[in-house]
Amino acid sequence: MLTSLTNENATSQASGNTQGDSGHTSNYVTDFQWRITSAQAPPDPANSGLRATTSFNFSAPNASPRYVQRSKSVTTALSDSATSLFDGLGRGYQGQHVLPNGTATVDTTFDLAGHAATVSNPYFSTSDPTYGNTTNAYDGLDRVTQTTKQDGSISHVAYSVLTSVAANGDCTVTTDEASKQRGTCSDALGRLVEVDEPSGAADQARPTGFGRLAA
Repeated sequence: MLTSLTNENATSQASGNTQGDSGHTSNYVTDFQWRITSAQAPPDPANSGLRATTSFNFSAPNASPRYVQRSKSVTTALSDSATSLFDGLGRGYQGQHVLPNGTATVDTTFDLAGHAATVSNPYFSTSDPTYGNTTNAYDGLDRVTQTTKQDGSISHVAYSVLTSVAANGDCTVTTDEASKQRGTCSDALGRLVEVDEPSGAADQARPTGFGRLAA
């Protein structure tokens, strides 16, 4: 397991199990499950030679809830702490970030196929004026087809759409919350070959109002 990493500015580099110049070396500690529990940056000359430290704490085996807590030193008296909570399938369903005004929380729910169905705005309380969820719908190929924002506005995505009289690759059309459309086409290697945007002119061979901009 990695125990130290010496950067390119060191006067002497690491060799085998011997670390290099300590002034340019980061150190790592892992637990018996090979998880990093502590990471120390090189000494900071601009901060009295102190070393920024990031530590990780994990929930006990078979305990609930399952979580990973990260704590990162900012100054000798201040640290930044964040926690991620996981369900029995290892999916992160909640993030918590400790801030001066309280703990900001982000919630995620999943549909029966395991997709992220809803994701909340960061919030201190569900009564916050900015509280709300973004909701996604998916097709049979696990692609997002509709997104409903926190304010109720909706955007759509359509795949394998003919966006010009002579289709120029695999095309995707997005419709934003204001019903404005944009089409992009890619070739068999995934390279962008065409972009279409509304022109105001209707055409039976493409989405209404689409005009070819580039190919």
